[in-house]
Amino acid sequence: MNIFKNKTILITGGTGSLGRGLLERIEGVKEIRILSRSETGQLPLMQEYPKVTFILGDVVDMDIVKDSVRDVDIVIHAAAFKFLNIAELQVRQCVLTNIVGSLNVIEAVKEEKSVQICLGISTDKVAYARNVYGCTKHIMEKLFYEANRNSKTKFCCVRYGNVLGTTGSVLTIWEKQIYDKKPITVTDQRMMRFFFSLNEAVDLIIYALQHAKGGETFIQKMSGLSLYEMATDFSKKYGCSIKITGIRPGEKLYETLIADYEGKEYTSDKADKSKEIIKIYA
Repeated sequence: MNIFKNKTILITGGTGSLGRGLLERIEGVKEIRILSRSETGQLPLMQEYPKVTFILGDVVDMDIVKDSVRDVDIVIHAAAFKFLNIAELQVRQCVLTNIVGSLNVIEAVKEEKSVQICLGISTDKVAYARNVYGCTKHIMEKLFYEANRNSKTKFCCVRYGNVLGTTGSVLTIWEKQIYDKKPITVTDQRMMRFFFSLNEAVDLIIYALQHAKGGETFIQKMSGLSLYEMATDFSKKYGCSIKITGIRPGEKLYETLIADYEGKEYTSDKADKSKEIIKIYA
């Protein structure tokens, strides 16, 4: 089933790696719109995808959000302030983008009767949130749950770990450090993280859009990986050293995909149990 066929799609924050991954997979649409505040992010995509409509603007600007949502069928809300360490220092900007911006998207969608479903991109850092980024995304999820109760439009979320190869991801940082002939950095030898490939991230979005009834967060079941073990493999492969830098403000040793205080879990009936999709409700 092609959920996008003959539909108008809006992707907020769509000039990042996730937006590009979606553009590569979305087919048969009437129109795709990208709302992004990044001029430098838009320019190369404009050349690569000339049929896509690019809108320069910020989700904090309600007027531009309303204009972007007009006559749209599906909204994928990926715009976010997502760098954990910067968010700890620039709390106001993180709140504006992740909470106020998300609220603007919700209100614009509720006013625009054409929108069938609005999906928000969340993070594993909302579970037992202890940093600014995780807290703002936790509120974003709650806003989506609330919107679903008060709208004919379906609102849902997907929750990711770390998407490999995206801006700021650990592999991207290590590749740059290796290129610069510097040690690769790990904050703590005990650090564990969940990792997605970009294709898996897009798969989860498409699955959620196809199966959402409204009010869910979709999470792909997976195992955590040791950053230090990954760094050791890199060190052996590229002949570089490893530098332990210490835990950053707001950082946790272990992330959790689902907290024990969250609602009921429903597991998909996929044959491959390693790719189970879990749905949680507020």
